[in-house]
Amino acid sequence: MVLFGNKKRPQEGGDEGKFEHARQSYFSGKLKIVTTERIEGRKIKWTFGLVASRSFSSETAFYGLVHNALEAGADAVVGYRENVAFHPDGDRHYTCYGTAVFLEPLKKPGMPLEQAMGGEAPQDAGQDQSGSGKGKKKRGRIV
Repeated sequence: MVLFGNKKRPQEGGDEGKFEHARQSYFSGKLKIVTTERIEGRKIKWTFGLVASRSFSSETAFYGLVHNALEAGADAVVGYRENVAFHPDGDRHYTCYGTAVFLEPLKKPGMPLEQAMGGEAPQDAGQDQSGSGKGKKKRGRIV
């Protein structure tokens, strides 16, 4: 590995297929990328960890990150950041990084979370303990 004085750039041409798949996945909405630490209305179910990509072009670095996140099984990247470093010989090195996560499924309006995730809602929801049906529901509890 040569740190300084290497005038020849590494070839990035062999990765067109994986970057094209990453590009299509990103634009189709399969992978969400946000700069915040969470996504409003969604809960993080699993965290896969840091994903990063570095390249001489910003586009290649970005789609490399997308590819790495998809390979990890993520459906989102939170805490996304970009960095560019200027090398003394004039080259630029672009780095994209973030945390790969898997989100819980979206809860549809009016649908209990258990049902949205494929389970069944509890049978006694909304009834008081005596079974008379006269109790009032307040903040998820019967009073």
